Amino acid sequence: MSELLDKILSRNNMLEAYHQVKRNKGSS
Repeated sequence: MSELLDKILSRNNMLEAYHQVKRNKGSS
């Protein structure tokens, strides 16, 4: 259970970081 949760959280963090990078590049 916790392992699955870790995978989901890490994936969400990766997506969030990816979107932040896209926003930063788009604004600059």
